[in-house]
Amino acid sequence: MRKLLLVLALLFLSLFVATASATTDANVDPDGDATITDAWQLLPTGGTHFSKIDDGIRYNNVPTLTDYLYLDYYGDSSGDVALSMTTLTGVNQVTAIKIWIYTYNQGGSGTTIDISKDGSTWVGAQAVTYQSPAAWRSATFDLSGSPWTQSNLDNLQVKLVGWAGGADDYETYLYAMYAEITYDEAVPEYSLMVFVAVLVSSIAIAFAAAHKK
Repeated sequence: MRKLLLVLALLFLSLFVATASATTDANVDPDGDATITDAWQLLPTGGTHFSKIDDGIRYNNVPTLTDYLYLDYYGDSSGDVALSMTTLTGVNQVTAIKIWIYTYNQGGSGTTIDISKDGSTWVGAQAVTYQSPAAWRSATFDLSGSPWTQSNLDNLQVKLVGWAGGADDYETYLYAMYAEITYDEAVPEYSLMVFVAVLVSSIAIAFAAAHKK
């Protein structure tokens, strides 16, 4: 009987190990202009919104400052664009998304950030206001109450709404953007296969031990 209990204990331990998923962080970058409601100024002129800010540079490092999105009080004083993003694989559920932007704003200017899993329903805009000199700022979206799936992450869009107003010479510069994804990894298929193999072996051992004379 003791051998049987030991085998069952090992069985449940192997089940926990095989099906446990680790929480980790990884980054994704903009890869397309999904919807342009109100175009930003693109500097240098030409190209796409996402290509001006897809530097692949992370927090605490300075991105390329020679191409960027721009708004000014005298010219285009507002901008509204939604960008598609690259994705990750092996995601069980996404519990948080932090959007990082490298930005410089003057006075009454700034940027609001929002995210969507389908391009139509948005989580809720967060504002990044006065920041001088240029620096990294972030907005964190807590999804733990209703975690996103792999499919939701695959369809992630980031909306950037900028404004420059309130006084002469107010400007907004946006040099780089990326998303930091906090997620639980999907259980690898081989882990489940290992568990099934352990289960079958354990039952066989337990049966043999229980009927051993």
